[in-house]
Amino acid sequence: MNPLLRILYHFLKTIVRISLRIFYRHTVVEGRELLAVTGPAIVVSNHPSTLMDPFNAVARVKRIVFFLANASLFKHPVVDRILSTLYCIKIERYSDTGGKPLQNEEAFAQCREFLQKGGCLYVAPEGTSEAERKLRRIKTGTARIALSAEAANGFELGIKILPVGLNYSDPRYFRADIQVRAGEHIRVSDFREIFERDPWEAVERLTEAIHAALSRLIVDASDDEEEAELSVLEDLAQTETPLPFAQTVDRSQELLRRWRRFDGAKEPVQTYGRSLREHGLSDRVVAGWKPGPGFRLSLLAGALPAVYGYLNHLLPCGLPALIDRKFNRWPCYEATYKYVSGLVLAPLFYFLQIKLVAALTDLELWYAISLPFTGFFADWYGRRWALWREARRLAKLAVNRADQFNELKSSRLSAETCLKTLHV
Repeated sequence: MNPLLRILYHFLKTIVRISLRIFYRHTVVEGRELLAVTGPAIVVSNHPSTLMDPFNAVARVKRIVFFLANASLFKHPVVDRILSTLYCIKIERYSDTGGKPLQNEEAFAQCREFLQKGGCLYVAPEGTSEAERKLRRIKTGTARIALSAEAANGFELGIKILPVGLNYSDPRYFRADIQVRAGEHIRVSDFREIFERDPWEAVERLTEAIHAALSRLIVDASDDEEEAELSVLEDLAQTETPLPFAQTVDRSQELLRRWRRFDGAKEPVQTYGRSLREHGLSDRVVAGWKPGPGFRLSLLAGALPAVYGYLNHLLPCGLPALIDRKFNRWPCYEATYKYVSGLVLAPLFYFLQIKLVAALTDLELWYAISLPFTGFFADWYGRRWALWREARRLAKLAVNRADQFNELKSSRLSAETCLKTLHV
């Protein structure tokens, strides 16, 4: 690789890593030793959050990684030139060609050549992105690229496929939590015997292995209904036994396994979930949480610094949110719109605001130092404020709509009974 491109890659990767630490509230990485993959390799991950997924999967891989990118991104000549120069290989999907036959021979040849040189490639094998906790059908392209490269070199390349599971508290949101979980490497040479007997069977078997590896690393609901039921069970379990986010992923996987074997009526969980959404409440509040004196004092004492932080981030953080609402039509792109626009606008408005304060006072240094701290504080305060408002909403429901309040409480008891039968 051109030395300048190598330097640029590491510079851009540093920016991405720092910005991801800011964009996500908590990031937990599991299997760091597996991320240190050497030799020719393909990194694969689930794909619920468009651009954020390759960034989150690759940011911890300590080597240069190229990306297999959708052809639709290359339509503009200038963007085509930039992406082709900056570590991307164009691949067509049927959505890019309007259903016409795909022309990916050149892309596959580029991938084979890249892997033969010992390169590392990122692929989102689902092909499309949806903001859901469900692994969609894995396309065969990843397996075909890997097997064709190995076959062209007598299965001596040693290509490894590194599965990375991305578990988001919500893939759409700024300041969400994320767990990055690396899995055991899949050795493509293990499929040599099958390939020599039947190449297409080898492609299918390797594709199945990729699907199974990713499914083990994430919370993989079968459909929207099951995901909604699981969300209710997760809230109930978290109220009963609070855990850090990374540990809730393991618990959610176990809840899902046991829920699928549950032979009782699932309607109580579905009903309670609908009630929570209807009233805009969380299980924690319905279970009886109330703001105590310490909580109220923290809201009172933190009000001024929170307002200061909020006002000073109206433009750096508010504009990216406005851009998302104005131009984005797809939930899976929500985090991407906010991240990319924030990557430009947040530093820009920080700079302009600091310059304005410098022109008016001699406190620009203290102002600059205060910005990130009060921004994080405003985020923390906003979560507590939202919880307090929930408690107020429930209290009003109890006074004004006692029948609905009692029905909600009864619904929770029935759903809680379902949870207890799972013994998680």
